[in-house]
Amino acid sequence: TIHLLLHDLLQSQPPSSPQQLNSSFVADNSPMSGPRLALTHLSELMESDVQIHSSCHPIAHNLGRAAYQYFDGLGAAYDGMIGTEDAHLLRLCNAAYLHGVIEFRLRDVVDTNDIASAAREIEESVCDKLTNVATGPWECRHGIGHGIIQRYRLDAEKDTIQKGIDACNQTSFANDCENGLWMDHFAVSGNIMAMENRMMAADVVAAGLLGAKSSLGESQQGNDDLAII
Repeated sequence: TIHLLLHDLLQSQPPSSPQQLNSSFVADNSPMSGPRLALTHLSELMESDVQIHSSCHPIAHNLGRAAYQYFDGLGAAYDGMIGTEDAHLLRLCNAAYLHGVIEFRLRDVVDTNDIASAAREIEESVCDKLTNVATGPWECRHGIGHGIIQRYRLDAEKDTIQKGIDACNQTSFANDCENGLWMDHFAVSGNIMAMENRMMAADVVAAGLLGAKSSLGESQQGNDDLAII
């Protein structure tokens, strides 16, 4: 399902200029583009498939994360939906797509001293403009909380994993030890796909995005470093 929706997402090319990247305007007569297409498709799948309906939250979360990585910006990842009638699509699955984009915007902050400033920018550019969506501003601010803790957890997680690997390497059974390390880590995170591939959860999302790009026959130029988490 996520691969199918990523295919939809890529029907729209990343913006070619800073003006397009930050713009929330979409002409009334413009065709449905990637993110809108993907979320509309997800909504339809939820109505026809009970399993997708019950698992749509993590699907939409990952879709939002992938959108931020691919489009490299909030405005483009939200596809001009903020402040329009289509903004209701961002409320789908308890606003999971909305959250996913915000999460990766905040995980993208290099210096943790800048997180609060980045959060305020998101509140002004996104949250304050979702008043036409049920609980929109609250969901947006809730998503900022997701992103803040994920950004701090990212540093701690990498440090903890590296310390664990270093300790395993000091034993005579390093491979068996590391196998248990990764199993425990991903059992806690709940990402079984990531566990099987010994990848960070976000890298699994990026790998799926690259796979969808490949299936469309698009060039990988400029996207070789897409997975950075």
